[in-house]
Amino acid sequence: MTGIDLEPDLVQKARARVAKASLSDRIEVLQVTGGALPFDDASFEVVFSKDSLVQIPDKRSLFEEVHRVLVPRGQFIASDWLRGGSGAYSAEMLDYFRLEGITYNMSSAEDTAAALTDAGFVDIDVKDRNAWYLAVAERELRSMRGEWLPVLESRLGFERAQHFVANWEQLVLVLRRGELRPSHLKAAKP
Repeated sequence: MTGIDLEPDLVQKARARVAKASLSDRIEVLQVTGGALPFDDASFEVVFSKDSLVQIPDKRSLFEEVHRVLVPRGQFIASDWLRGGSGAYSAEMLDYFRLEGITYNMSSAEDTAAALTDAGFVDIDVKDRNAWYLAVAERELRSMRGEWLPVLESRLGFERAQHFVANWEQLVLVLRRGELRPSHLKAAKP
């Protein structure tokens, strides 16, 4: 099994966790750079991604690389943040990005499915998880405003705790508006 990331700190943390679990003989964690993946064609039966596609502007090129490194009938499985609609982000979504402190390169379910198709994938399934996650985020926000607030303030400090709550308020808003659409993706290489 091989894990990859661009960030050296995350790679070091992952390696430490693998070592702590005594799995270093079975799991390798590599730091990579943007662009082509450093693997031979048909190297993997499964490629899994969690919340990283949202950071990559050129989805089609990424999907072409994933397709290249998969064996025939290999599976691409991902969970990531998609968006509702297209065009410019709303002021509310931009405020959510500001509170998160990162820039997103989100695409819609339709655009994601099209990019997967263009990269050569078949049996594409994009499952929208907005309704499920909205319920989770609303429940978490109620707890953050209530029973969790003293814990957050004691551990993070007042200002950071308030920022965290404001961030979750904005998350719930863009989920309710349908602009943020957490999704599960599955696709196969023929």
